[in-house]
Amino acid sequence: MLRLSVHGCIPSRIVAAYTAPRALVRQANKPADMVTQRPLLLVHGNFSQAWSWDDFRARMLKRGYTVYTINLYWKRKQSGQLPGVKDHALQITDCVRQHKLKDVVLVAHSYGGVPAVQAAADMPDEISAAIFMNAHILQNNQSIAQQAPAWMLSLIEEAADKSDGYWFREVVSYNAVKDNFFPHLSDQEAKHLYDKMHPEPITVWTDTLTLSVSSQALPCHYILFTDDVAIRPGYWREMADKLSAIHPTQVHTLPGHHFGFMERPEEVINILDRVLE
Repeated sequence: MLRLSVHGCIPSRIVAAYTAPRALVRQANKPADMVTQRPLLLVHGNFSQAWSWDDFRARMLKRGYTVYTINLYWKRKQSGQLPGVKDHALQITDCVRQHKLKDVVLVAHSYGGVPAVQAAADMPDEISAAIFMNAHILQNNQSIAQQAPAWMLSLIEEAADKSDGYWFREVVSYNAVKDNFFPHLSDQEAKHLYDKMHPEPITVWTDTLTLSVSSQALPCHYILFTDDVAIRPGYWREMADKLSAIHPTQVHTLPGHHFGFMERPEEVINILDRVLE
């Protein structure tokens, strides 16, 4: 049985750390002494939480990786304000500091790429690399809203206006999620995940990054799932190209949709094996 250690954090910063027992490490495709010893922090994307990594994380444990997951906080803050990019970046940096992590590799999916970029800029000495999977990439003073299709942003803003700043099911139907996120799953499995997904604050789309002009170059990898049209055709390729223009980046392509790490987990981990040696 996998050992699970849940570290006590305040509710908005729940983090779980996992280490594979030796019996499982010996079964890994790659010898345990060849798997990177750097801790990996998985940052989930839109509408989900750490549960989206469950199967992927379990497979990584069998390869011998040390993995942390984090639940980005979606509820309103005590001040009444909606949480946004800066709050989520702070969760990441707080996690790294709380657990005294060094040489951290951030692994970010979808929206998770935005606070991951901010966090890496905020603590360059602790974060040594980042891996993005069909993630939004922003430059300084940019927001996701600025690069999303106008018709999509209009629908999101309209839904958020009617729902106290939050949106999801008014814009994203089950059929859209099944087709674009989980086509590899049965209807029952996809519906289960759709029911677990939750509304997100409009600030996820409208908040901008605040990056220092002197932000250090970060070694990056972008795993591009080529069948993903969740925003529009070609969008995620543009994100990979944008990252390559900002940081030294290797782009890896795989067939797959938006949650491609669920669809092709072993192939994704094979890429991690290669690039994290």
